[in-house]
Amino acid sequence: GLQCPMYGVPDLFFGTEWPGVNWPISSPNAAPKLLVLGNDSVIPERDDAQWRSDAWHWFTSEFAAALDRDYAGWSIDFYPMCTSDSARGIAPEDDRLFPAPIVAQVEERSTLRVFNDPVDLVTLAARIDHASLVISLRLHGVILSTIMETPHVGICMHDKMMSYFTDRDWKNRCNYYGFSSDTLKYAVAAMPAVDDMDARRRDGYQAWQNMSAIVAEKLSL
Repeated sequence: GLQCPMYGVPDLFFGTEWPGVNWPISSPNAAPKLLVLGNDSVIPERDDAQWRSDAWHWFTSEFAAALDRDYAGWSIDFYPMCTSDSARGIAPEDDRLFPAPIVAQVEERSTLRVFNDPVDLVTLAARIDHASLVISLRLHGVILSTIMETPHVGICMHDKMMSYFTDRDWKNRCNYYGFSSDTLKYAVAAMPAVDDMDARRRDGYQAWQNMSAIVAEKLSL
């Protein structure tokens, strides 16, 4: 059969050029800021199995309690990563649906902000850069946090997200199913060092540079 070489590279975001960004990234602002990147795919639909509804209700209650207990005094922003192109239209997958059931259960809401504008990659990267901590239910929120060298926790509900952490032997993640404030605390305490995140960013970028050179060489033949 046909023999073709196979090459492995990290996520494409690692090969992205970031104009105007100087490495290493500047340290976060003095005031602690939590950035929450939700994922509307965990929200149950009308005809879903009961266990999906049970998991969602448990998560929203536990996450709201964690915000009240462990992040009092923090500025807390909910920012979407997946939206429609319109501030008014709702896409089939739209992360702007994620925050409301959580915010409704938070006792102290004066420091909460929910952003509803269509997602913009440059703005998202800037918000991650200026956060003290990112909690993300989306894989690319975790990847961008690694690139920006921002402390982060991934809340995993699928193998792809979990593999990102296990492949790096990072413990700063917890499961969506059975989530609790304690599992979140353990994940925050297990944060990788900034030097480790910087090394992952540089290695990922170099891998894409190497791949570009390989592709250019093959196409020139």
